[in-house]
Amino acid sequence: MTLKIASWNIFGGRDVPGVIECLRELDADIIGLQEVLADEDGSDNDAEKIANALGYSWFYAPTQLLTPSASYVLSQLGVKKNKWWGNALLSRYPMSSKRVHALSEERKRTALEGAVAVGGTSLHVFSTHLVHGGGRTAEAREA
Repeated sequence: MTLKIASWNIFGGRDVPGVIECLRELDADIIGLQEVLADEDGSDNDAEKIANALGYSWFYAPTQLLTPSASYVLSQLGVKKNKWWGNALLSRYPMSSKRVHALSEERKRTALEGAVAVGGTSLHVFSTHLVHGGGRTAEAREA
């Protein structure tokens, strides 16, 4: 069996309709998303919107609560309320469980692990947003 797996930093959901269109064309079986936003109460979740539009199952794991006064992402989007920023997994196959692994408390980085049932096998997939270069040392990225 061949699976098509994709990973995409959606940059705070700047263009959710465009993301949906592109992912529909890509036709991946399993998708990892990073910089996925949701309201503080968990509603208005971009992962849910995308998964529902594609007919996929989904998991979401918030990593950091962003505030408009301190967030470049929210300021660029013109968002005036707090939003969760995190990782998501979408799958056309059923997902049975999820775990969140803390990678860096200092940099607020996590990895979302999901168990996907594929052909009688439980495949464990991960979505994470690692620290980018941006003047940071290799040590920070490796950590």
